[in-house]
Amino acid sequence: MNSESTLIEQSLAGDSNAFGGVVREYQSLVRAVTYSLCGNLAQSQEIAQETFVNAWRDLGTLKDRSKFKSWLCDIARNLA
Repeated sequence: MNSESTLIEQSLAGDSNAFGGVVREYQSLVRAVTYSLCGNLAQSQEIAQETFVNAWRDLGTLKDRSKFKSWLCDIARNLA
């Protein structure tokens, strides 16, 4: 399995399959964050999906890659 940093580097290079690995790694966490904020399962899943779309789109703006997890959770919280 690829490490998070490798998956992020590959994602930054445009590898959508690598970003799929990021999604698999963090989907439970992001869904938990969104559900805790909105309390609706269907809505939380939709927000989680939007979180990953935004993260893929904005990945190049992440300055400190070691803070990816908190950056991703911030996106989820802001959307929720």
